[in-house]
Amino acid sequence: MASENAEINPNKRARQDSSILSGDVSKLNDLLDSSKQSLLHFKNALAGGFVSEITSLRNELNDMKIKLDEMEQYSRRNCLKIAGIPEEKDENTDTLVLNVINNLILKENTEKMSINEISRSHRVGKYNPKRKSRDIIVKFTTYRWRARIYGNKSNLKSIETNRSNLCERSPYFQKG
Repeated sequence: MASENAEINPNKRARQDSSILSGDVSKLNDLLDSSKQSLLHFKNALAGGFVSEITSLRNELNDMKIKLDEMEQYSRRNCLKIAGIPEEKDENTDTLVLNVINNLILKENTEKMSINEISRSHRVGKYNPKRKSRDIIVKFTTYRWRARIYGNKSNLKSIETNRSNLCERSPYFQKG
């Protein structure tokens, strides 16, 4: 009988151990589920904070872009783009622009512009020998001169309509 008890005891003991292990596994599963819930809650709270932070930063970035655009526009306030002036080798764009403004844009009875009224000028883009000319950007020292030149741009209309006569008289246009 003792041997029978020994045989029963291992089975009984195995069942008891299994029951204890089953309870421990159940507790571990509950703990894992609780940890998953806590982690998910923490993740959602963290993500919610990041979403609001990202939204705030995006709004701030858009505001900065608008302010930058306004500043760039204001910095170009004294500038004009002039097209149609043929390129020359080793040219001085200040002199070219000054000649076009004084000879073609401003009327004869008005005050002529001096080189001191041009802050800087340059051609736009890379040189391409296949193109006749690149545009010139001119920055005037004051907005008043820029407005005066822009206001007299209509004087060029009569030149464009009479281009064939102009080509013989003016070095600023070439026969097409």
